[in-house]
Amino acid sequence: MNNPFQELADRLANIESLLTGLAQSPALTPTKIESDPLNVSQVAQLLGLTNQTIYDKVHDNTLPHVKQGNRIYFFRDELIQWLKSGRQQTSDELQAKASQVVGTTLSTRRRRGGRQQQ
Repeated sequence: MNNPFQELADRLANIESLLTGLAQSPALTPTKIESDPLNVSQVAQLLGLTNQTIYDKVHDNTLPHVKQGNRIYFFRDELIQWLKSGRQQTSDELQAKASQVVGTTLSTRRRRGGRQQQ
Protein backbone atom coordinates (compact mmCIF):
# COMPACT_ATOMS: atom_id res chain seq x y z
CA MET A 1 0.00 0.00 0.00
CA ASN A 2 1.31 3.47 -0.93
CA ASN A 3 2.13 6.06 1.68
CA PRO A 4 -0.67 8.71 1.49
CA PHE A 5 1.75 11.48 2.43
CA GLN A 6 4.08 10.52 -0.41
CA GLU A 7 1.13 10.48 -2.80
CA LEU A 8 0.16 14.00 -1.66
CA ALA A 9 3.73 15.22 -2.09
CA ASP A 10 3.85 13.76 -5.61
CA ARG A 11 0.57 15.42 -6.56
CA LEU A 12 1.70 18.78 -5.14
CA ALA A 13 4.92 18.55 -7.12
CA ASN A 14 2.88 17.83 -10.25
CA ILE A 15 0.61 20.85 -9.60
CA GLU A 16 3.63 23.05 -8.97
CA SER A 17 5.22 22.05 -12.26
CA LEU A 18 1.95 22.71 -14.12
CA LEU A 19 1.65 26.19 -12.56
CA THR A 20 5.25 26.99 -13.43
CA GLY A 21 4.56 25.99 -17.01
CA LEU A 22 1.47 28.19 -17.13
CA ALA A 23 3.32 31.18 -15.70
CA GLN A 24 5.90 30.91 -18.46
CA SER A 25 3.29 30.40 -21.16
CA PRO A 26 3.37 33.03 -23.93
CA ALA A 27 -0.43 33.33 -23.71
CA LEU A 28 -0.10 34.98 -20.29
CA THR A 29 2.74 37.34 -21.13
CA PRO A 30 2.06 40.64 -22.91
CA THR A 31 2.41 40.20 -26.62
CA LYS A 32 4.27 42.48 -28.93
CA ILE A 33 1.09 42.96 -30.96
CA GLU A 34 -0.74 44.65 -28.07
CA SER A 35 2.09 46.88 -26.90
CA ASP A 36 3.58 48.03 -30.21
CA PRO A 37 2.19 51.23 -31.69
CA LEU A 38 0.11 50.99 -34.85
CA ASN A 39 0.20 53.33 -37.83
CA VAL A 40 -2.76 54.80 -39.70
CA SER A 41 -2.93 51.99 -42.29
CA GLN A 42 -2.90 49.31 -39.61
CA VAL A 43 -5.65 51.09 -37.66
CA ALA A 44 -7.73 51.52 -40.81
CA GLN A 45 -7.45 47.80 -41.48
CA LEU A 46 -8.22 46.91 -37.84
CA LEU A 47 -11.33 49.10 -37.72
CA GLY A 48 -12.44 48.54 -41.31
CA LEU A 49 -12.22 52.24 -42.17
CA THR A 50 -10.33 54.23 -44.77
CA ASN A 51 -7.09 56.08 -44.01
CA GLN A 52 -8.86 59.39 -44.60
CA THR A 53 -11.55 58.49 -42.04
CA ILE A 54 -8.81 57.75 -39.49
CA TYR A 55 -7.19 61.13 -40.20
CA ASP A 56 -10.60 62.83 -39.85
CA LYS A 57 -11.22 61.15 -36.49
CA VAL A 58 -7.75 62.19 -35.30
CA HIS A 59 -8.42 65.77 -36.40
CA ASP A 60 -11.75 65.74 -34.50
CA ASN A 61 -10.04 64.13 -31.45
CA THR A 62 -12.60 61.32 -31.46
CA LEU A 63 -10.05 58.53 -31.84
CA PRO A 64 -7.43 57.89 -29.11
CA HIS A 65 -3.98 58.59 -30.50
CA VAL A 66 -0.49 59.83 -29.70
CA LYS A 67 1.32 62.45 -31.75
CA GLN A 68 5.11 62.59 -31.83
CA GLY A 69 6.32 65.23 -34.23
CA ASN A 70 4.61 64.63 -37.56
CA ARG A 71 3.75 61.02 -36.74
CA ILE A 72 0.52 59.61 -35.35
CA TYR A 73 0.54 56.42 -33.29
CA PHE A 74 -2.25 54.25 -31.93
CA PHE A 75 -2.36 51.42 -29.42
CA ARG A 76 -4.56 48.40 -30.00
CA ASP A 77 -5.85 48.16 -26.42
CA GLU A 78 -6.90 51.84 -26.45
CA LEU A 79 -8.69 51.37 -29.76
CA ILE A 80 -10.53 48.29 -28.50
CA GLN A 81 -11.57 50.18 -25.36
CA TRP A 82 -12.75 53.07 -27.56
CA LEU A 83 -14.85 50.65 -29.59
CA LYS A 84 -16.38 49.14 -26.46
CA SER A 85 -17.26 52.57 -25.07
CA GLY A 86 -19.54 53.19 -28.05
CA ARG A 87 -21.59 50.06 -27.41
CA GLN A 88 -25.31 50.62 -27.83
CA GLN A 89 -27.59 49.21 -25.16
CA THR A 90 -30.15 46.61 -26.16
CA SER A 91 -33.88 47.26 -25.86
CA ASP A 92 -34.05 45.01 -22.80
CA GLU A 93 -31.21 46.92 -21.10
CA LEU A 94 -32.86 50.27 -21.86
CA GLN A 95 -36.22 49.00 -20.58
CA ALA A 96 -34.65 47.73 -17.34
CA LYS A 97 -32.86 51.03 -16.80
CA ALA A 98 -36.05 53.00 -17.49
CA SER A 99 -38.02 50.85 -15.04
CA GLN A 100 -35.36 51.37 -12.41
CA VAL A 101 -35.36 55.16 -12.89
CA VAL A 102 -39.15 55.39 -12.89
CA GLY A 103 -39.41 53.20 -9.79
CA THR A 104 -36.82 55.30 -7.95
CA THR A 105 -38.48 58.56 -8.99
CA LEU A 106 -41.94 57.45 -7.90
CA SER A 107 -40.77 56.13 -4.54
CA THR A 108 -38.86 59.31 -3.65
CA ARG A 109 -41.46 61.74 -4.95
CA ARG A 110 -43.23 63.80 -2.29
CA ARG A 111 -46.61 65.31 -2.54
CA ARG A 112 -46.66 69.10 -2.27
CA GLY A 113 -49.50 71.29 -1.23
CA GLY A 114 -53.07 70.35 -1.88
CA ARG A 115 -55.36 68.56 0.50
CA GLN A 116 -54.17 65.86 2.80
CA GLN A 117 -55.65 62.46 2.22
CA GLN A 118 -57.61 60.98 5.10
